[in-house]
Amino acid sequence: MKRKIAILIIAVLLMSLCVTVFVACNNDEDSETTIRLMLYAPANNTAKKAYNEMLERFTEETGIKVVPTYVAKDNYNNKLQTSMMTKKQPDVFFLDQPMLATFADNCLNLDTGFYANDGDEGLHLSDFFNVAVDTVKYNGHIYAVPFSLTTSVLLYNKDLVSSVPTNWNEWRNLSVDSGKALFGGIGSGGYASWYFQAFLKSAGGEMISGNQVVFNDAKGVAAAQMIKDLYNKSPKNVRESTNSFTNGNVMFVLAHNADIYNYFTTNPTFCESKLGATLFIPQEADGTSYSNIGGENIAINKNAGNVEACKQLVKFLLREENVDIAISNNFSAIKEYAKVRTSDPITDAKYSTKLQETMSVVLEQLETASARPVVKNWIKVNDEYLANALAKILDNGEDIQSTLNQAQQTAMSQLDFD
Repeated sequence: MKRKIAILIIAVLLMSLCVTVFVACNNDEDSETTIRLMLYAPANNTAKKAYNEMLERFTEETGIKVVPTYVAKDNYNNKLQTSMMTKKQPDVFFLDQPMLATFADNCLNLDTGFYANDGDEGLHLSDFFNVAVDTVKYNGHIYAVPFSLTTSVLLYNKDLVSSVPTNWNEWRNLSVDSGKALFGGIGSGGYASWYFQAFLKSAGGEMISGNQVVFNDAKGVAAAQMIKDLYNKSPKNVRESTNSFTNGNVMFVLAHNADIYNYFTTNPTFCESKLGATLFIPQEADGTSYSNIGGENIAINKNAGNVEACKQLVKFLLREENVDIAISNNFSAIKEYAKVRTSDPITDAKYSTKLQETMSVVLEQLETASARPVVKNWIKVNDEYLANALAKILDNGEDIQSTLNQAQQTAMSQLDFD
């Protein structure tokens, strides 16, 4: 009897050993970790090729394979939302700054285990622009990594502007030649609300204070009134005409990184000889020049199969040698790497000294840029309620206070301050 039990035990041990060897062999055959990465589609095939080659270098260095899904920016948020409902969720994904609150439940909490503590080697929160850090915090926790930044500055036509105003009163009181426009406008939809924030912040106001929407207070009214005053000296048919600024018909326009590159691409002659750039004009002469902020963050899915591998990828993308490829025309959110480029890393086309001077103003403006609220459903408020209110004020002449009040009440009914 004892002999039979011993044989049975040996048989079980042998079977266990075989299973262990089988699993080990299978793991050896499938040892390469795969990360699903969702990100914005590069601007062109050349940029896409450079991005793919960069990801291949990551695989060569780490043995971790990356499968990228490039999505057009206009459809990105919807695609991301849909993907989160499938078995093939992205392990690492890009996030437009105001979308952090919406996707926070999908994001890995990065309060610990990613950023190094003060005094330790590694990536620190202090390495980033302060405003960039504001965009990755939600309800007191950190759910993403700042990646790329842009902000708006004022461009002006030197033929039409002899000296830059030092405050709003000087700006609104500038004389305007017949057939010209003082200001190119704030656009419509989400862009209008985004540009409005530059005026609001310069007036000392905020979009949200605590759990209250406050863009309708006295400072918000002053900001909207300033834009309206500029519009009164900016005929719509002039400021909205094709290439109005580079055709010499507009004195001032708000522009961010991509706009500036576009101006230099479409009309370099105008830009070389007539383009001026300045920080956003403060409300008072001795006031701080504030502006808005845009850009992207990177998040790690809390359900990712290999969190440590995902962290490796994110840190790889943040390296200085990868920054220009990964962020296109924006600046790195890491202050040390946020530099005005002297050449395009994708086309290798040399930028003019003038372009470098212009982009230097954008880089300076980032120091006093203002982040959008990190609140669930803010994007709807930004793109619809506030944008519609601004259109009523600027295009239809409706009363500023009552129109902003209505937008504020609607916003309060829609926002989730959990």
